[in-house]
Amino acid sequence: MRFFSKYLLPGLAFFLLARAAQALAPFPDSVVPVWPAAGVGFVSFYLLGAAPAAGILIADALAAMMTGHTPSMAFLLAGGNTLCLGIGGLILRKVTGKNSFLDSLNGMLQFIFAGPVLSAFLAALLGIISLKVGSIHPLEDATLPYWTWYVSDMTGIVIVAPLVTAWTRIPLNLPPTLRSLEGVGMFACAAVLSHFVFSSEGHIIFAQYPLPFVFIPIMAWATFRTGHRIITLLLAMIFVYAVIWTMIGQGHFAKMGYPFSIHILQIFTASAAITSLIIHTMIDSLRSNEMALQRANEELEDRVKRRTRHLNKALSNLRAAEASYRTIFENAMEGIYRTDINHRFRKANQALADILGYTNPRELIEEVHDIRTFVADPADLSRFYELLATKGQVKNFESKARRRDGAEIWLSLSSHPIKDKNGKVAGIEGILQDITDRKCSEQELERRAFSDPLTGAANRHFFDHSFEKMLAQAKRTNSGLALLFLDMDNFKDINDTYGHRGGDDVLIETVTRIQSRLRDADLLARIGGDEFALLIHNTRNHKDAAQIAEDIITALGAEYAISKNPIHIGVSIGGSLYPADGQDMETLLERADEAMYRAKQRGKGQFVLWGARPDQMENIS
Repeated sequence: MRFFSKYLLPGLAFFLLARAAQALAPFPDSVVPVWPAAGVGFVSFYLLGAAPAAGILIADALAAMMTGHTPSMAFLLAGGNTLCLGIGGLILRKVTGKNSFLDSLNGMLQFIFAGPVLSAFLAALLGIISLKVGSIHPLEDATLPYWTWYVSDMTGIVIVAPLVTAWTRIPLNLPPTLRSLEGVGMFACAAVLSHFVFSSEGHIIFAQYPLPFVFIPIMAWATFRTGHRIITLLLAMIFVYAVIWTMIGQGHFAKMGYPFSIHILQIFTASAAITSLIIHTMIDSLRSNEMALQRANEELEDRVKRRTRHLNKALSNLRAAEASYRTIFENAMEGIYRTDINHRFRKANQALADILGYTNPRELIEEVHDIRTFVADPADLSRFYELLATKGQVKNFESKARRRDGAEIWLSLSSHPIKDKNGKVAGIEGILQDITDRKCSEQELERRAFSDPLTGAANRHFFDHSFEKMLAQAKRTNSGLALLFLDMDNFKDINDTYGHRGGDDVLIETVTRIQSRLRDADLLARIGGDEFALLIHNTRNHKDAAQIAEDIITALGAEYAISKNPIHIGVSIGGSLYPADGQDMETLLERADEAMYRAKQRGKGQFVLWGARPDQMENIS
């Protein structure tokens, strides 16, 4: 059903009205003097968008072919009509949006421009050009066909488009006026007057009088007493009645002769329709404004009553709220404060005093002359005020601060500026929380994520990340970097003899001994059960690396005490150097591993540096 109403029904209605109008043409190839189909096409595009375009094009072409036009000529004429009606209808759909053009004076003016002016003008122009292209009308005979075409399209749009628009609005039931005696009487009077004005009887008796003006009272009646549906239906009825009688040569307009009789009739009907619709829209707007004003007055009176009713309650609640605020302010767990433009505290609660190490808020306010002195890092202070200036507030800003006793704590601040009556910043107010425990927990979690939980040395993940960074730095500064792999000798025997706890003690002591011989820039990582890796910063030659390896072997060769039992354990070391032994991580790792394998082959407590000469490694024969 939806497909039929959206795609097929507009084309069907267009075809039927076109055929009905073509029956009024005086001869087959002449321009049709009345064209209500234009209104169907225009309003279809306005209500449904571009969906009915194909149906209207085909219907227009079929109607043209049924009057004797060739298919090519028929589709040429239909294409021009469809294009022009589509342009106007879609423009009106775009500018009115979700509102109907019948709802406002602005909408009616937009309708007049898009339909009677633009679409009708373009359709007549393209139609006459198409007829000339087909050699149906010579150039010197274009004025009258163009005027006939324009007036017929213009009247069709003015009569049909408002009628369809009004009667397709929800709900679709009959208006109350049409169901009343007043409505019946209105249409009866219109029918009688139409018969009198346009039939032969009225023409004979009152031939010298401007009879169409007798419609002014009934149109005024409909305009002031009814809605858009009644007005558009009444106009359509009068138009149909007038066209039928005029085309058969009777009525007031017929005395002017064809085609001028039908031109003047359509101009009169279109003018009456536009005038009635515009006046009704203005009246409807005035009524809507009046009703809105009445509702606003009633609402205002109701609001005054409610405000008066609640005023005393609000005043009592104000005192309660003030007391509640003070209770919250004084007992809140977060520090609450307000400062002035000179960075001095003006208000502070007990929690703020406790966080900053003061006995009470009064002491804090009197002793602190500049709140910025609490901030440990000046960069944080600059960033805080920059965020405050650019974003108008700061939320959950974390920074280190110093308490009264000098102890460092972590604070989370949420603040915003306060302004005076002139809009100038007069200070800052906000809240802060002591998040020292949380930050310590975060740091501990971070440490655990990048370090070995048993020994405290870096883990494999952190080693890989650091190796990449330290190698890049060595390349950038043209310095050296030594990579050493350490593998404990006979560590399995210790686990078998003293258990895993004894082995853990050995690993912890091993890390302690190695760390004591490293610089801050060097890195020790545990990369396996009893395997370690060292990154020695700024080491360019094998001799220096050999000295470090020898020192570590000596340190780990000293006696260990496990469960009060003295034991001895050694270590094998293999290494490689940047840039001497490789330019990238993969090469350096492979060559250090190969050197470790060679050291293991030489026996316990040995070290091998890949690519080193024998004279650079004292313990290698």
